[in-house]
Amino acid sequence: MKTLIEAVLLGAALQAVPVATAQTLEVRDGKIPAKPDPARRPLNVPNSVLPSSFAFQPLPYDEDYTRMADPTLRNNTWARLKNIPVIDDVYLTVGGELRGRIEARHNLNFGRGPEDEGLYPQYRARVWTDVHLSDSVRVFSEIQSSGTTGRLHQYGAIDDNGTDLHQAFVEFKRPLGGGSLTVRGGRQEISFGKARIFDTRNGPNTRRAYDAGRLIWAQGAWRAGAFGGAVVQEVLGSWKDRTNDGFTFFGGNVARKLDGWFAGSELEALFVHTDREAGAPTYVGKRDTLSLRLAGRKGKLDYDAEFVGQRGRSQIGQVKAWYTGLDAAYQLPGRLSPRVGVRADVGSGDSHPGNGTDGTYDYLGSRGMTLTAELGFSNLVAVGPTFGLKPSRTVTAELTFSELRRMTRADGLYSMTSALIRRADEGSSKQVGVRATGRIDHQWNRFLLSGLYFAYIDADRFLKETGDGKDLAYAALYTVVRL
Repeated sequence: MKTLIEAVLLGAALQAVPVATAQTLEVRDGKIPAKPDPARRPLNVPNSVLPSSFAFQPLPYDEDYTRMADPTLRNNTWARLKNIPVIDDVYLTVGGELRGRIEARHNLNFGRGPEDEGLYPQYRARVWTDVHLSDSVRVFSEIQSSGTTGRLHQYGAIDDNGTDLHQAFVEFKRPLGGGSLTVRGGRQEISFGKARIFDTRNGPNTRRAYDAGRLIWAQGAWRAGAFGGAVVQEVLGSWKDRTNDGFTFFGGNVARKLDGWFAGSELEALFVHTDREAGAPTYVGKRDTLSLRLAGRKGKLDYDAEFVGQRGRSQIGQVKAWYTGLDAAYQLPGRLSPRVGVRADVGSGDSHPGNGTDGTYDYLGSRGMTLTAELGFSNLVAVGPTFGLKPSRTVTAELTFSELRRMTRADGLYSMTSALIRRADEGSSKQVGVRATGRIDHQWNRFLLSGLYFAYIDADRFLKETGDGKDLAYAALYTVVRL
């Protein structure tokens, strides 16, 4: 299965000559334009330190290839995979992605317990089909295969999940007034805004999906929706992933594109109720999470600010938790297109343990701060500058620094795997460390991207007080082929 997927994806990529476009970026004669058309960029796609040069949508099912019905555009291998006529009004689109990566890991748990040391080659292959049965009905499915070579102490399905059904849903879409109404049910990826609540988990080797139903309405400047379901539980081995009935959710969202001074921005409110049965005690229980997010662009300033409040009951007590996040960057003049910005992530901790309340923030399905899972957002303050360069249309680079501190001395440190990795009573300092991350990407053509990423944490007083606070180091060299 692995060999077949790799051969199909790589062979098609090498033969294809890009003459047409996905929804977000037009490519002609194999060249990437200096920047995408902002009028065609969905407002709910999160801003980053550097705008992505990748020509495809983050969620493949959002790509629209209806224009490929024009036979004059179907004149190469890639184009012939899009909007394939089947019978009558039925047409098929085929896509995929192959990512190869070599990781270097050192002290990902800051030296406590067995650690993964050395180099670990990884692959992730995805193939999807989008069958439009009519103008109103479609069936989307995706197979995902992931693997890691090498002996891992911290081994799990997130690194090596074999081959499994990653997405499979049916969607009905109909006009409604001056807008549209979409009903979708089945296994699917879900992401909102900056992915601080729901994320596809693209950084790790196995992406995340949900078994859920969604109702999506859009009209003019407004969009809204409702959803409910359960997280998909990845299980080691092939064809074993299953619905995790111990982590269920439901909720809704409403968003509006703004005008006036905030033209080019969007304001979104998101509510999620979760019922969780596993993890550290602070994460087990029922929570109501309400998020308010403002994101957009004003002149040369990109910004994304979000505030999240949580109520409910965990195994610790009555939940009263919160989180706030900011990611902003300003475009400076210059040939290298320099950008300078700031990123802040602040999650509450339980400052009064034993009093019947739980102040520890639960980050639910949030995107991680780095490609590794060493630190989650609970009881953590991570603030620092970001820097970016785009010396050419095909090369981007970014560098970030963050000071890491505990929000309160009365609570410990948590990982992105919902585990308590250091207890509060193991040290008295708030200072966790200083983190530096960087990456450089080269977009060879529309289909091929290569890059290098690193992360380093200089362990500070609290980690050293716990007795085994070693510096963390991680690096990854990767290549992605996307069709």
